Amino acid sequence: MVKKIVQLMLGGTAGYLYIEWMPVSPSLSLYGFVVSLILDPVHFFAAAVAFVIAFINLASLIKDGIKKISAGLYTKRKDIIEVGICCLVLIIFFFLWKLGDLNTLLLFCFSIIYGIISVDLRQRP
Repeated sequence: MVKKIVQLMLGGTAGYLYIEWMPVSPSLSLYGFVVSLILDPVHFFAAAVAFVIAFINLASLIKDGIKKISAGLYTKRKDIIEVGICCLVLIIFFFLWKLGDLNTLLLFCFSIIYGIISVDLRQRP
C-alpha cells in the first residue's frame, strides 16, 4: 500500500512538472511548437522524462485498480483501501486538468491505454 501511495505522489508530481515544462502555444500551430522545442531542448527533455515517469506510475495504478475491482467481483475479498488509492488517480487528473487541459488529455490517454493493455485478467487471485 505504501508503494501505491508513493506511485500516486510521484505520478502527480511528475505530471505537474510535465505540464509546467511542456510548452503549449495558444494557437496550437505545429511550427510554433517545434520552434519552441528547438530553442529550449532542456525543457523538452525534462518534460519528456517527467511525462514518462508520470504515465508509467499512473498507468500502473490504473492497472492495479482494474485488477482489484475485477478480483472483488469474483471473490468475497474486497480491498477497499487499495481500490480507493487507485481511484485517486482520477482526482490527480482533475487537478492536472485545471493546470493544462491539452497536456493532461495526452497524459490521461497514454495512461489509460497503457494501463488497460497491461491488465491480464486471466490470472485469478
